[in-house]
Amino acid sequence: MLKDMVLLYPTNEFSYAKNGLASFEKSFVDTYYEVTRRKYPLPLQELARIFMNMKRRSSFDTNRLIKIASWRRIDYDIRYIVERDFISDKAIEFVTLLKG
Repeated sequence: MLKDMVLLYPTNEFSYAKNGLASFEKSFVDTYYEVTRRKYPLPLQELARIFMNMKRRSSFDTNRLIKIASWRRIDYDIRYIVERDFISDKAIEFVTLLKG
């Protein structure tokens, strides 16, 4: 069972951090990036569970989440994740057809 997850990389970027800890938004964006782009060994199902728990337990700022994601050039991914409840099934089906 996964208890604590720590990803450490040197950085010069300390925006959205307080007392040396990243905000929920920054933490999620960095973790998403590491898992989906740099192939950090964490299952997508676990990442989705982390997002759902974060959404349920804390009040995070979706605009801030998207802004932070834009620094990593993954804002389209994060926008899709955040706004998925508002996207119709037909639109998802349409995009699936375009990709396939």
